[in-house]
Amino acid sequence: MFAGHVGAGLAIGRMEPRLNPGLVVLAALLLDVVLWILVLGGVERATIPANYAARRYLLFDFPISHGVVLAAGWALAAAGTAALVARGGSVRPGRVVAVVGLAVASHELLDLLVHVPEIPLLGRSSPALGLGLWRAMPVALAAEAAVAFGGLAWYLRGSDLSRGRRIGLVAVVAVVTALTVAGQTVAPAPPDVGTVAGSGLVSIGVTAALVGWLGRTRSAGR
Repeated sequence: MFAGHVGAGLAIGRMEPRLNPGLVVLAALLLDVVLWILVLGGVERATIPANYAARRYLLFDFPISHGVVLAAGWALAAAGTAALVARGGSVRPGRVVAVVGLAVASHELLDLLVHVPEIPLLGRSSPALGLGLWRAMPVALAAEAAVAFGGLAWYLRGSDLSRGRRIGLVAVVAVVTALTVAGQTVAPAPPDVGTVAGSGLVSIGVTAALVGWLGRTRSAGR
């Protein structure tokens, strides 16, 4: 799940047009930022299964970044940090808390839909959750594309972006969705988890930066 998180971030970003959508998309991807950093640090694990060609998804041991209770903590921490940064600005801190907190929480909700039961409630020994939509990959990818483009359409409906910036955002979401679909259908198995983690962090940074640049409103200036 990557394109779906981008779409969710855009949809939630419409709640407060004065917030740069790149920030909201980054919040929607924050749990994966934490995951990949912890994977590179050897604290959490992602596994490429031997039958990846049949599964088309990785397996995870990620109680800190994605555990249900701790994910709620990440949402509160991100919302509080964003509110502190926004103090004295044009957006009320309460609005920032709502938008950023909801964006982070949306990540966990979407992951619970697609992951197999591997998302712990609290800690490795706690019950693991996940509806496992990835087991029906065409359905999962169709749902993800719907969230991605539905969120984009909802965001654009309430924006005052120029035609060029609208086209740019459509292109970003289209490319992200195409890469997500290719990665879970026809792409070969990744060479190693370190490569997945590094490319994941780069993808998140580039995507959030592009959305932030293209999504600046007329009132923010260009």
